[in-house]
Amino acid sequence: MRDVAVRAGVSTMTVSRALNEPGKVSEEMRERVLRAVREIGYLPNHLAGSLSSNRSTTIGLIVPSIDNSIYTQTVKGLSEVLKRSGFQLMIAESGYDPNEEEELITVFLSHRVSGLVLHSTEHTPQAV
Repeated sequence: MRDVAVRAGVSTMTVSRALNEPGKVSEEMRERVLRAVREIGYLPNHLAGSLSSNRSTTIGLIVPSIDNSIYTQTVKGLSEVLKRSGFQLMIAESGYDPNEEEELITVFLSHRVSGLVLHSTEHTPQAV
């Protein structure tokens, strides 16, 4: 973000506002920042952002199998709905193994997902 600020000739706070709260900066300022973003190929660090804001835009989904078309439709539908709300979907496959599902839940929670969807109908007490 610092490199973008230097390239655009603004503060890092202005870069942050231009990218995250565009209504708080002028259109001209936002264009300067976006031009600098394109020129240097800047990609926001969503992990750092979620750490500082204590908010994630990632939702986890654990399905028993990605080979079954029923789960494919769930992934597609859930992804479309979440995208419209500014969230991303992270998917994992448990292979119908309850112990694997438990491990995946732990992994997702360690990534501080905002939500977790379990597609199976049976779960271990630990998973619940």
